[in-house]
Amino acid sequence: MEVLVDLVTDAADRPFHYCLPPELRGKVTPGSLVKVPFGRRQYFGYITRLLKQPEVEKVRPIDELISPGLLSPEQLELIPWLANRYYCRMIEALRAIIPAGNRRGKRTFKKQPANLDSYRPETDENCKPLELTADQRQAVKIICSGLDRFTPQKFLLHGVTGSGKTEVYLRAIEHCLHQGREVIVLIPEISLTPQMIERFKQRFSKQLAVLHSRLTPASRSREWERIKSGQAPVVLGARSAVFAPLSNIGLLIIDEEHENSYKQEEAPRYHAREVAWWRAGYHRSVLVLGSATPSLESYYEVEQGRSKRLNMPARIESDLPPVQIVDMRSEIKQGHRHIFSRRLQEELSQVITRGEQAILFLNRRGFATFILCRECGYVARCPRCHISLTMHLSRRKIVCHYCSYESNVPQTCPNCGGIYIRFQGVGTERVEKEVKQLFPGPTVIRMDSDTTSKRGSHELLYRQFRDKKASILVGTQMIAKGLDFPEVTLVGVITADTALNLPDFRAAERT
Repeated sequence: MEVLVDLVTDAADRPFHYCLPPELRGKVTPGSLVKVPFGRRQYFGYITRLLKQPEVEKVRPIDELISPGLLSPEQLELIPWLANRYYCRMIEALRAIIPAGNRRGKRTFKKQPANLDSYRPETDENCKPLELTADQRQAVKIICSGLDRFTPQKFLLHGVTGSGKTEVYLRAIEHCLHQGREVIVLIPEISLTPQMIERFKQRFSKQLAVLHSRLTPASRSREWERIKSGQAPVVLGARSAVFAPLSNIGLLIIDEEHENSYKQEEAPRYHAREVAWWRAGYHRSVLVLGSATPSLESYYEVEQGRSKRLNMPARIESDLPPVQIVDMRSEIKQGHRHIFSRRLQEELSQVITRGEQAILFLNRRGFATFILCRECGYVARCPRCHISLTMHLSRRKIVCHYCSYESNVPQTCPNCGGIYIRFQGVGTERVEKEVKQLFPGPTVIRMDSDTTSKRGSHELLYRQFRDKKASILVGTQMIAKGLDFPEVTLVGVITADTALNLPDFRAAERT
């Protein structure tokens, strides 16, 4: 038999041959977790293939059977595909597929018998279903028709913000559950979309499992167990939820499919959209990609006929709000050097007077984005990454946003000893401070990775703003994902064009 040893080295990046001791014959299957001798030590390993005859002369027996059938046949096929597609080690692919808490067979999984009644959505009998628009009805009809064919199909649900894409998802999921099949729904960042989670919980109740990076290892392991045992046929999660151990997938949905958070930056550097399509092919299921601004890849596939576009061009309740672009160069020529334009200041003042709410968006945290010595031109840079350090006023530190290096804020120039240190650039901390100086009365909430680092802090800030305990919300891109505040009548984007200059070939697309 062939065993993949749980060791992250190039030398161990292939299955090794072992034999079964007599007492274990007939007890192991492909995917079983075992302990094997490797060199002079003992390691965990995963059986990838059983052989009738060994392909080498001398093989060592495995030491112990830990957990039979830990990996499914699908996962055994997915591991080499990930390794070849994203040029990573096989064990790195395996570790991406199975959470650490479930990798050692510490938990046992008892598969529940299939029961179509248990898959049917749990809804309140007094709850009246929403009336769908014509665009929604057409999209639901086409997706459900695709589900009935039991062949791999891909749809791009191209709908503007507020067109009702989520309700289309929910109706398609209900149809899939009535077929006795299972569903995976991916959203960019689970902790940033509490409203989406609430809607799914209201509709599917105990049938729903939620997977995301902020779960504790124990909670994630419990959710994984519920999914694998068949107790949760609907999985909602971030990027890694694409590997949920469902055995009969009928529908995969990727909401906001253009988001770069679906691409993992560590090995294996997979894209959830590609993995989802692989699983759709394996299960002969439907993949729905939803977005108001589709990625170029998805749009190109539609143009090439490899995907079908479902258009939802109209909002349900109202038209798209008017957008006004202010050229800050003309304001500077007129002597106005504030980070807010005069128009934005006027609109903020009116919103506060009317008792409404406003959101200010800047995708850059911290107070100042670089530190400059005016005497010698020195710029504070990270000694590891050589990029400019960002000043965080609340922590009194200068920080590297790539490797987390930090040091104290310099009082004098470390290069020439000069005292003329200038803090330039704009971050969310500075925006918050400027708003409080302009409008000292209303409460301001800042929502970025600094203020939401503690467990539950994002949900707390979200509820505070939803309950109108603050008039202005300042934040990074996390405030632009899946949040709906009825009292918000103004959104201001600060220095909207700066992202165009980022050293990223997708800078224009993402801006």
